[in-house]
Amino acid sequence: MRAMDIEGSFQDYCPETLLTWLSGHTTATLLLYGESGAGKSTLAETLGQRLWQQGQSSYCLSGDPGSPAFGPPGVVSLGLRQSQGWRLQAFEPLCSLDAVRYRLPLLSAITRLLRHHRRHAIPLIIDAPGVVAGAAGEELLGALLDCATVDRVCYLSAKPEARILATLKANAHNVIVDSMTSAVTAVRVNKPERARCRSLSWQNYMEGAQEQQLVLPNPTLLGMAAGLPDDDWSGRQCALYAGKTLLSMGTVHRRRQERWTVMVKHSENLEQVDAILVRDAVVSPQGKLHTRHVDNRVLPLTRPRIHSVARAYNPANPRAGEPLCAHLSTVTATMVNGVFGDPLLHLQLHNRKRHLLFDLGETGRLPTRVIHQTTDICISHAHADHIGGFLWLLRSRIGYYPCCRIFGPRGIARKILGLVNAFLWDRVEDRGPQFEINEFHGDHLQRCLVRAGVETMEALPEKPVKGQIILRQRDFVIKAVQLDHGVAVGATEPTPVLAYAVEMAPRFHICKDKLARYHEAPGPWLQALKAGLEQGDKEALISLPGGRPETVETLSKNLLVAGPGEKIVYATDLADHGGNRAALIDLARSADLLFCEAPYRLKDIELAKANGHLSTVACAQIAREAQVKQLMPFHFSKRYENRPESVYREIESPPINRIAE
Repeated sequence: MRAMDIEGSFQDYCPETLLTWLSGHTTATLLLYGESGAGKSTLAETLGQRLWQQGQSSYCLSGDPGSPAFGPPGVVSLGLRQSQGWRLQAFEPLCSLDAVRYRLPLLSAITRLLRHHRRHAIPLIIDAPGVVAGAAGEELLGALLDCATVDRVCYLSAKPEARILATLKANAHNVIVDSMTSAVTAVRVNKPERARCRSLSWQNYMEGAQEQQLVLPNPTLLGMAAGLPDDDWSGRQCALYAGKTLLSMGTVHRRRQERWTVMVKHSENLEQVDAILVRDAVVSPQGKLHTRHVDNRVLPLTRPRIHSVARAYNPANPRAGEPLCAHLSTVTATMVNGVFGDPLLHLQLHNRKRHLLFDLGETGRLPTRVIHQTTDICISHAHADHIGGFLWLLRSRIGYYPCCRIFGPRGIARKILGLVNAFLWDRVEDRGPQFEINEFHGDHLQRCLVRAGVETMEALPEKPVKGQIILRQRDFVIKAVQLDHGVAVGATEPTPVLAYAVEMAPRFHICKDKLARYHEAPGPWLQALKAGLEQGDKEALISLPGGRPETVETLSKNLLVAGPGEKIVYATDLADHGGNRAALIDLARSADLLFCEAPYRLKDIELAKANGHLSTVACAQIAREAQVKQLMPFHFSKRYENRPESVYREIESPPINRIAE
């Protein structure tokens, strides 16, 4: 194969020329470049094996932390060729699976790895991350060429693009550039399979890991660790350092100020730990290694991170802002349209194909898959910005889907029926959507069935409401309380509004004393036990370290203690008066997360009163009196679109002495 002009034809897959070149250049560096699934790892393996058969060893640097060719995920690995494959020599932790988001740390890790661990004068093959498109691909390519002192680049692709090759040639000064089509055996692995392989690789690496208790009064927090609250450390992949020396990698179980519980692969010299690296790689209780971003994380009540919202929201294009997410251990809560858009809260239950929606503002950002898997919808009231997305949901549920439950204030059934009857349903046969409507009347739910194509609602038996619970499921319960939106112009009664609380089932934790008496070493089997309990499979067998199997039910009785489940509260469009405050504070008491409206700043308090809304100060006071762990204020008036930070300043430090009576 020869170096090509940009206009030339791309070569067929042919590793022989690269093999000949590597054989004759014992200190050369070859960079394999191309998108994910192009066959870079396969080509590196072929070249390494053929060189070994010729009596020549080689290095391989696995540069993709999300889909490594060898070594644990979340790191950059250096391997030395042996008869059976690449033998791991050293790695540099990235604690992320994302080569794009953390390009600079990735390149720094590669530089350190090659500087300190490439000890032999033998060829080096770099299996580059699959990032080739856009500015990220161009930046990463240029930096790789420089930091690794590359001598030759081979661009692999199933459908090579002259544009990418032109970019490659423009960056590769005094470097041989080749381009070839991928091998016919190269297969682009889909995301679920990549995630499965990545998680299995991490589990294999962590086999034999031990839980360690560390007391670190003042560690250096690297990566994004410095901004994490104590309750967001659980499951995060971490690297432990003494100075610049890597001591171990593992996962954080929990952090309580200076006390840390970590599961680590190597436990030697941990008393010397003085620095911890953490980014966005997280291991779920079921052992799945995935990414959990923090840029859009909910704002802590006591330290609102204004930059998170400001960065996600683009004043020049209000619809372009990213949704705001809160990641809890059992559920992910997403304010789909951000803080200025129509209210729509999406709760995704972890490890279950089940979704809950609170209000139905503009729904265009929700994937259709979410609508298909939505089982329950809780409507606060029927103003257009809270229910206008129902028509899109109605269209998306045409098909053979289960009946969807809708909860709302009195009168909601008639409004849903009117929306359904606005259309002709003569062509959908038996595929029309159907809804079980539950109107909240304080001590009972008045229920009916609304079906597309049937112009009247079918009455269903009433259900009593006890302890504010309107729905009880194995994984959670939903509670509701009636508030009011004030009295509208021309009305004689306040507009009823419902606030909701979702309380997840209790979480289970390992009792260390019970585990010590059980005479079994900690390990991945404990995560399998928790996963089996969460899935309700009490008869499932868990293999203990000694090989003895026991059922989930037996182990849970002997080893686990129950802790409180997580609680999420949603409240919007309520007038600021004593009755509403008392009811909402009672509902939100000790909640893990409170989504509460804060439409108006204090200087516009008269508008808040006139329109039946809370002010920023009222929102903050309610959250503090309820002693919630985290507050997500939303439903901001668009008059503050160009200065959202002013809203957060008032929520963080409300001017109490200026509150109107």
